[in-house]
Amino acid sequence: MEEAVVFEVKDKKAKIKIKRSKSCRGCGLCSLNPEGMMVTEVEDPIGVKVGDKVRVEIPDKDFLKAASILYLLPVSGLIIGALIGSKFNPRLGIFGGFIGLALSFVLVHYYDKRIASRRSLYSRITKVLKGG
Repeated sequence: MEEAVVFEVKDKKAKIKIKRSKSCRGCGLCSLNPEGMMVTEVEDPIGVKVGDKVRVEIPDKDFLKAASILYLLPVSGLIIGALIGSKFNPRLGIFGGFIGLALSFVLVHYYDKRIASRRSLYSRITKVLKGG
């Protein structure tokens, strides 16, 4: 759970600024703004207002699974492709690695499209701490 400040609200979603904490290691859910704060869009099931200080729940289990696939699948594709290519000819190892990497990116793209609609991967506001 993180604390954040709401700076925009629209269509049951809120844009928030989060101060970078020790537990945050650049997971990719947020981007940095010029003030050095992390900025992201989250679900707003409770109806917050601009300036509210809120508690945000960031998903763990499903997000870690998705991140693992995002990072491990391309590396695996590269290694497997290189091994298969080098079985035929040592010089084909490099070509096989690129083919395996490209195929893994295609798989990651389709996986991303499939899970994009899953609500369990989205951060959401759970509580208003105090008004602005």
